[in-house]
Amino acid sequence: VGCLAHGLNLLFKDLCAIPTISKLLLKVKQIVKNFKNTHILHSTFKNIQKKIYGNTSVTTLKLPSNTRWAGGILMMESVKKNQQALKETSVAVGLERTIDKEVNNVS
Repeated sequence: VGCLAHGLNLLFKDLCAIPTISKLLLKVKQIVKNFKNTHILHSTFKNIQKKIYGNTSVTTLKLPSNTRWAGGILMMESVKKNQQALKETSVAVGLERTIDKEVNNVS
């Protein structure tokens, strides 16, 4: 009997090998990286987060790490929790068509 965490890690890796899931995670990762690494996007995103969510506990956008099996799940949750702020930011800086196209190309 192996360690539960190791078993979950192997299961998640197997799930990530499914082409549809793999493509989805890659696209979401690209979007998160873009928001985190582009100054104007990141700054606008933070301001819109404050406008929408106030000063309550704000969820930051997360990128997966190679050492945590749940990294992809945490990334997806962070995007879901920030969905409205991400949409408003993309509209504010004129990226809504680009992001919609990227997300729609996941299929």
